Amino acid sequence: MNGPPCETCKKFYSKKGRKQPRCGSKKCGKGIVEPLLEENEDAIFVFGQVRNQAIYGGMDAVPIDLRLDAVKFVMDLYDIENPRECYEKVIKAWHHVAAIDRSKRKS
Repeated sequence: MNGPPCETCKKFYSKKGRKQPRCGSKKCGKGIVEPLLEENEDAIFVFGQVRNQAIYGGMDAVPIDLRLDAVKFVMDLYDIENPRECYEKVIKAWHHVAAIDRSKRKS
């Protein structure tokens, strides 16, 4: 499985501007995770750009929400074709990741 980058890796890492991993590695996810669906590419890209733009609160610095102006800025910067759909997917993904983070903090 450690071969040259598959089509999924080529498409995903082309936007990131980084060296592509070898397929089959943990970073590739080939055979480990579902392939990136074409309709989710923009949302995953935007999510990757803004995931650290969170609003934290409380003494434990718990993630509360994502800075929505950061999401809009990135969508405008990259001329996202369907911003409303992309926005909804990014927010849904961020809240999912935040819920996992909060549950890990409780353990």
